[in-house]
Amino acid sequence: MYCLRETDIPSRISCSLFDPRVTWLPPSINLPEDVLDVWTEQPSFAKLIGPHNLFNLALSDEEILAGRCNEDTYRRFVQGCKSNQQGYYAGRDFSSGVNYFFGEVAVQNKVVADTLEALLGVVVRNYGLQHGFRMLEYFGICKPDVDKPLSQLLDLQLKSTKMRANASPDDIDGFLINHSYLEQNLGYEFRDRGYLLQALTHPSFSTNRLTGCYQELEFIGDAILDFLISAYIFENNTKLRPGELTDLRSALVNNTTWDASACATSCTSSFWQRTRCYLRPSASL
Repeated sequence: MYCLRETDIPSRISCSLFDPRVTWLPPSINLPEDVLDVWTEQPSFAKLIGPHNLFNLALSDEEILAGRCNEDTYRRFVQGCKSNQQGYYAGRDFSSGVNYFFGEVAVQNKVVADTLEALLGVVVRNYGLQHGFRMLEYFGICKPDVDKPLSQLLDLQLKSTKMRANASPDDIDGFLINHSYLEQNLGYEFRDRGYLLQALTHPSFSTNRLTGCYQELEFIGDAILDFLISAYIFENNTKLRPGELTDLRSALVNNTTWDASACATSCTSSFWQRTRCYLRPSASL
């Protein structure tokens, strides 16, 4: 929201329905100049002005031609606005009903934030992720390093091919068993099995001091799942409303769904027999 406010885009957001009966003024029709001045010169008093106060303004032909209220009309107008502090209108927020009379529109913070997200969605959908990173940079959401544009994030590689420079393959394999069988099932051979060890190490397994537990890798993996599932359901459920898409994503990307899937797999296809255990018995999956 703060990033988009730095641009002129919020002034272009249309966040209210066009209703000529309520939110439209005919050309050349305006409030008296002294009433308009209240909005800029007395903002605390302007909060007391309700739509009914404006509708009750009874101007004479002379006042209409002059574009200003006479003293009696203006005094009755002020008294009527102050009376809103008591009785039926006490504590009422009139901003949504009177803003358009003064040429202003109140836009909620969430609407501004959602608009920026929508703009990012337009860029990613039509031009790809590389340009999406450029939009993050353009709006100031993320700042690039010197000579390293954000678009290069997708091409980043680790500074070292090994997770821990002082850990030999034998040290890593000392915690793993049947890793070749797992790689065969996955169809992928790990260049550094330290990542495999970390992905399979539970926080309760303190014996592994080479890599730590899976939680660090889980952070990025969870984000990837969320993005891929979001892209998939967006492209394949075009008739769903945004709220329904959000509910569908929440139903798909959560721990309960993954736990249920794992239980179903273990019950129907001998999950543990197929995958076996890839850590020494003292470790936890």
